[in-house]
Amino acid sequence: MFHQLFPTFLSIALLVGLGYVLGKLHQVDLKSVAFLLIYGFVPVVVGGAVAQLAFTPTVFLLPFIGLAISFIVGTFSLLLGKRVIDDRRAVFLLPLATGTGNTGYFGLPVALAVLGNETVGMYMLTLIGIGFYDATFGYYYVARGNLTVRDALRRVARLPMIYAMIVGLILSGIHVGLPPVFLKFWEVSKGAYICIGMMLVGLALANQRHFKWDYQLIAVGLLGKFLIWPALALFLILMDRVFTSLLTPVMAQCLIVIACTPIAANTTAYAAQNDMPVQKAASLVMISTVLAIVALPFVLPILLSWVS
Repeated sequence: MFHQLFPTFLSIALLVGLGYVLGKLHQVDLKSVAFLLIYGFVPVVVGGAVAQLAFTPTVFLLPFIGLAISFIVGTFSLLLGKRVIDDRRAVFLLPLATGTGNTGYFGLPVALAVLGNETVGMYMLTLIGIGFYDATFGYYYVARGNLTVRDALRRVARLPMIYAMIVGLILSGIHVGLPPVFLKFWEVSKGAYICIGMMLVGLALANQRHFKWDYQLIAVGLLGKFLIWPALALFLILMDRVFTSLLTPVMAQCLIVIACTPIAANTTAYAAQNDMPVQKAASLVMISTVLAIVALPFVLPILLSWVS
């Protein structure tokens, strides 16, 4: 398993490094790159993946499980952050940072290495629930840190990912196959989404002239993402094996891969779009990404062996 994962993590590290170098050599507008990802590639990748899924009653539990865990972890992190973090605006980054994860740019190539092309659709199905949380509760709190409730909800309503998921679900539900031209476009967009998304992390770091290390924010963020999220996922898998036996080994593996992803690079993108503390968000993303790249080639095989 280590030999399968190491080239993937090496590629991810190289993309982050490339983004950092390009950001240092050239003046790159972070907000424009974020806009390109959020409004361009994300709806194509998410909508296309959802439209290609074949739903079964049991597998359809995955998005609800992902949504439930995201909501619990995000809410816990927000409440804890309000108690221990001095920067009131930075607190509103936590529901997005801990509730979701870099499930696309980082998690998708890992899922391909672990699960293979034939089962990665199940991974994408799980992301529907997490993506819904990302586009609603997570993004709402980032926007809420700088806006009124009404304006924050308006920002959420303008996110194309929500409508892409709805269209994808409708097409999948009525069994409408995607034309070959769009499937090819989706494959290309998926690759671009991963590459640009990981380079965005490096670009965000390169744009920082001075790092802002909010140790309280980092501690709560890492606690929520790397301890609470995986612990809840493992607990749920264990309870299922004892009482219900609804989750297949592949479904459990999907949850573990998602649970181990670092903090979402979209945290930096959404922070930039909403004039939140971008440098603190980027520092949090960087710390979690470095930890994931270094530790997961060793830790992930162990966790996957527990649920296989």
